[in-house]
Amino acid sequence: IAFSSDGDLLAAGSQYISVVGVEDGGVVLFGQGCPDGQTGDQCELCLPGYFGASCSACPSCSGHTECDDGKSGSGQCLCLPGWGGTGCLTSLVFAESMLAPLSDSSQNFGAGGVSLSADGLTFAAAAGEAGLDVGAAGIVYVWERASVNDDFNASTPAVFNASNSVYYEKLGGSGVTLSPDGLLLVASIYNSRGLVWERATRNDDFALTCTVTDLGLGKDYGSTFAVSGNRLFLATGAPQTSVIVSGNGAVYVYQRATTSDIFEDNSRIMLTAPNADNYGGNLGNGIPAFSEDGMVLAAGAYLQRVGEKLPGVVYVWHRNTPSSNFNDSWVEKLIDPAASFDSHLGFGGVSLSSNGLVLAAGQMRTSLNGKYSGAVVVWERTSASESFNATAPTKLLDPNGKAEDELGSFSAQVSPDGNVIASSSPKKDETNTDAGAVLYWRRSGAGQSFADVIPYSLVDPNPDMSQKLGSRVGMNSDGSIVVAGAGAAQSRRGKVVFFTIAP
Repeated sequence: IAFSSDGDLLAAGSQYISVVGVEDGGVVLFGQGCPDGQTGDQCELCLPGYFGASCSACPSCSGHTECDDGKSGSGQCLCLPGWGGTGCLTSLVFAESMLAPLSDSSQNFGAGGVSLSADGLTFAAAAGEAGLDVGAAGIVYVWERASVNDDFNASTPAVFNASNSVYYEKLGGSGVTLSPDGLLLVASIYNSRGLVWERATRNDDFALTCTVTDLGLGKDYGSTFAVSGNRLFLATGAPQTSVIVSGNGAVYVYQRATTSDIFEDNSRIMLTAPNADNYGGNLGNGIPAFSEDGMVLAAGAYLQRVGEKLPGVVYVWHRNTPSSNFNDSWVEKLIDPAASFDSHLGFGGVSLSSNGLVLAAGQMRTSLNGKYSGAVVVWERTSASESFNATAPTKLLDPNGKAEDELGSFSAQVSPDGNVIASSSPKKDETNTDAGAVLYWRRSGAGQSFADVIPYSLVDPNPDMSQKLGSRVGMNSDGSIVVAGAGAAQSRRGKVVFFTIAP
């Protein structure tokens, strides 16, 4: 038995008991538990709202502030994420909306995805169920601006639709992608093919250069496409393809020697999950991802078996040399060791930083904040020669997440510089029922873990019920501009929301 130095705490074996009163005659009464503000097996921690070595009570923090609590906390009232300035009264997030250019309802503008160039000057989005001459043929729009201070709404978009459009082709309805330099645009046509437009410079108009297909081999082919930063590689999934087993899935990769060449179907290679079992993993569901130089390719298989579970995995292909193709690459299989039975890792696709060192994937059915509250899983390595499996993954949660938010369901996007992760939470009810939000983690640099970052919640200031913001998320190079679609807004006319986040 031992007393603490101040005599207020008594240790008896492994149990800590504290002073609860003093009787007449100076008899001190002890009761099991810790002094006010302390917790832990040995009262070594502070309760929320208490700080410092002795766990003193925090002051009252009002407005957009919270106490810096905990044993190492200062007790100061600090600004909440997304707020700054004197008294933390200045929002660091500016939101601006864009409605579908056509006024018709049921266009689903922004639902199939949005894409932003690395410099934030070119933006693309589709209205997959719009039609100029043929119903639901789909329209892709591209906006340009001279400066990030300009409003895309002030410019007239270029309009793209498929030649000889037919009813329900849904051009871009499931995906539209810009290359980081804004010189290549690819859009899907209802799980059958992809149209590729290119231009030589930003001053030129886009021209249709080729159509890529699976030649009838892939099932659910081409819902979304990824393009490498050097524009030499194009990839898309076909998650219902049955190559090894039923529904095992595949990823199709197209390669060209120079940007003057076109992507051709006969340049296509098909990648499948190595060592697949007898259960279809749906490899290629959602969008795959390349590193800037095309040396690394990643894709999710959200129903892949791991032991007795079906939590999903992420496959990563590493090319050995710039002249080799992905058939000759070495392959990693990434798992979340803490995954639940069917957490759907990689359901909406995966994302890589430009240097290929940071990888993120959504996990929409994780239930740590309630059933299907969702999560984002992040892997990071220190060099291109290192395996992602060399370090344990980090799991990111919404600190205010609830059941059915489905964080990570459509996308978990890494900024090109690797310091921002933004992920959709399409059923989050922060501003309206199922209005949705984008969770935004921004770190100071590679030396800081995303686990130590409190996320912002980016929300539409004028949301509709069940608009499900964040069906896909786009970002510029440093993540200071985020764009998210809400295809169900305005009676499914659809809209996108641009967020500018101050440093």
